[in-house]
Amino acid sequence: MLFSKIFGRGIIKEERFLVLDIGSQTIKAILFSVSKGRGRIIGAAKVVRREAKPGEEILSDPAELILNCGRAIRLAAGELSADVRTIIGVSGAALRGEVTKMSFVREDQRTKIDLLEIKNVLQKIQWRAYEKIKRKLSLEAGYPESEIRLIGAWAERVGIDGYPVSEPFGMQGKEITLSIFNTYISQGNLDVIEKIGRELNLKIFHVASEAYALAKSLKPQIFSEHEGAVLLDVGAGLTAVSLIRRGFYEGTKIFSLGGANFTKKIAAELGIGFWEAEEIKLKYSRGLLSSGVSQKIARIFESDMAVLGGGAEMALAEFSQTDVFPPDIFILGGCGQLRGLEKYLKNYNWNQYLPFGEPPRIRMLGIEDFDNLEDMSSYLKGPEDLPAAGLAGLALKLLGEEDILNRTLRRILRIMQFS
Repeated sequence: MLFSKIFGRGIIKEERFLVLDIGSQTIKAILFSVSKGRGRIIGAAKVVRREAKPGEEILSDPAELILNCGRAIRLAAGELSADVRTIIGVSGAALRGEVTKMSFVREDQRTKIDLLEIKNVLQKIQWRAYEKIKRKLSLEAGYPESEIRLIGAWAERVGIDGYPVSEPFGMQGKEITLSIFNTYISQGNLDVIEKIGRELNLKIFHVASEAYALAKSLKPQIFSEHEGAVLLDVGAGLTAVSLIRRGFYEGTKIFSLGGANFTKKIAAELGIGFWEAEEIKLKYSRGLLSSGVSQKIARIFESDMAVLGGGAEMALAEFSQTDVFPPDIFILGGCGQLRGLEKYLKNYNWNQYLPFGEPPRIRMLGIEDFDNLEDMSSYLKGPEDLPAAGLAGLALKLLGEEDILNRTLRRILRIMQFS
């Protein structure tokens, strides 16, 4: 599969497209129909891969991935027609994303900003960001710098002399500030995704950061007057903490604790296997256990609840503290529905060390919170399906019109991919 076919836009409006959400423990496939900019879910399926293990590479076994991705697609969509395009999301650290913010002083603040000037600024930002992330990933993950690939870019924020603007063209000013969200992947992980596409005859048009897709897919009206929220995605093996503030996505921090930790705690305490413990955890969350057993499970979970709350607090502490955090914290992910988690987070002392202007409001995220997305037949069963819904929302944005700034950024991205 050619690199340009995966990441070049070339996107046309279609009636149907597929989302493939690859997680550490499950793979989800969702089929959508698209009409007048709105998406309607017409099929969904989930396939269990394996027991989630901390630190394990999500894309480490291509044969297993091809088998289970194929199973999920067939259950959700049957035989795909050739015109269905696919957006793939990968959770965890297999696909990295980072927001880069840079400012440039203009030579003549009286001249009006044109496309050529913005193009030059974007090129400078992107090359500097690419060099920075290559060094960072080489140190953190051990990838050779030559093996790190830039695969996606979005313009997040534009400012002139400190004031945000929607588009800078035709404006005057001394300083241009741009914030760009870039996604990166190792060549090895990219090869695995390409192989999945070839073996399953998928027409891949985008590979996305799940956290970013989620942040860009929610209805603006669910946010508070601070125009933002904290998104707490508690998956099987990892928890992702994302911050949207003043209408802009600021990034995602990940730590190694998820639903599998709670399952393993039950297994260890009761002397049973992982999957039997998983079934007990699910029954506990659904209120299907006796009062005595439920109380015992709650006690087993106490220490991991505290670790999860502390991990989320530490993740938020990595963001800038110079502005208040939005008061809404939305929970999702496979472990997001764990009984007692929402209550625990509501009672957590978030204001002790973090700049929340008011006590946070905690609630579960739902499909009704997504923009231009319908699930009339209730194909999505719970919060574990919402990251995939975020990928669908991002796909809808890709299918729509693109502003000049992002169109220019996409052209620069293609040049960088082949240089």
